[in-house]
Amino acid sequence: MLKLSVASLLLAKDQQLSRAARLAKEVYTANPGPVLNAAVYAYSLFRLDPSSTGAAAAAAILDARPDADKNSEDCLVYYGLILAACNRTTEAGACFSKMNRSMLFPETLEKVRAAENAIYLKKAPAPIPPER
Repeated sequence: MLKLSVASLLLAKDQQLSRAARLAKEVYTANPGPVLNAAVYAYSLFRLDPSSTGAAAAAAILDARPDADKNSEDCLVYYGLILAACNRTTEAGACFSKMNRSMLFPETLEKVRAAENAIYLKKAPAPIPPER
């Protein structure tokens, strides 16, 4: 559990992402059952490769989990951030609306707010140009 906690903290702080991914992979490889292990591992892969390809690969790990796992408190924040990066805005918004924000690192909460703002801006209607 210590390795996963260190990986989570490093990911939240945007520090030593390769180390965070290595730690998360060690934990996930040793015990892929717990959804938190899968979620931190998937998020670490996404942080190493935030391209659309990397986000899709990370989402695939969590998409394969049962719905109960994807809706668990351990998964919602990571899954929501990954889904937002995949432009799966409705699903990401559902994750963000269900999660308990009080337990998040401030840096993670900042990432959630930025993703929510991006989702909002994508859904917002285009401004009406002034008449001439």
